[in-house]
Amino acid sequence: MTGTDKDLLAEATRIAAAYDLIGMFGHLSYYPEHSGDRYLLSPGAGFQKQKCTAHDVEDLAFDDEWVPGLPL
Repeated sequence: MTGTDKDLLAEATRIAAAYDLIGMFGHLSYYPEHSGDRYLLSPGAGFQKQKCTAHDVEDLAFDDEWVPGLPL
């Protein structure tokens, strides 16, 4: 994944929040074609979506095991 992909998802998250299209417990995800088995996920539960930055976006694999601190 590129930093640009994370920037795009963070911007989409902020826009969705600005128009009340995403709530406090929702999130957005992005699966770029070139990513193979990886995807990006914006922060979910309890995060203020209007403050989302690329640093807040998680880069995950479809077969990742859940660990505390990662989004579901």
